[in-house]
Amino acid sequence: MTLAVLLTCVIARVVDARNVKPIVSINDAMQSANIDGSVRFFFAQQKAPAVAKRLGSASVHEKVSTRPERDEESCKAAFREALQALQKRAQRAGADAVVNIVSYFRNETTASPTEFQCHAGAAAHVLLRGEWCSWRTKIRNGEVIPIGIASHRNSPILLAHPPQVDRVIVQNVFSLLLRRG
Repeated sequence: MTLAVLLTCVIARVVDARNVKPIVSINDAMQSANIDGSVRFFFAQQKAPAVAKRLGSASVHEKVSTRPERDEESCKAAFREALQALQKRAQRAGADAVVNIVSYFRNETTASPTEFQCHAGAAAHVLLRGEWCSWRTKIRNGEVIPIGIASHRNSPILLAHPPQVDRVIVQNVFSLLLRRG
């Protein structure tokens, strides 16, 4: 008799297990993200600035407990925590951007610049994978060097942000540096 009761409880629990897969908007999830701006995020096919140096890759898995009526909010909270974890790892690696970010679960990948996948059951799970890189550069003696590469303290250095500096300005800076050199 006790074996029958035990089997009934186990079967009832397995039937009760949820595995829903909401697809959630990245913009909605980022509304209240605690991201300081020191690391920029580029999802899937989003156009990113020219990469000066690739520094590695990372995967993060964050989860937040949930109830069926709160799946989407829990997914957003797990996504924000995953972004914060990516930001911390990128900062430790000396990166200033994470590119090609995709969400995934088991063998299913969502490579979208506008949405991410989440898996909700007893908890909302968000798994993100991306590549750390440096796109900011130092210009020293006419040479472009990715930030994170050792440089001389006394050397005059100009910090260039490729999205904000157009080609003509960079050419003028190079010619000025070459004249100094």
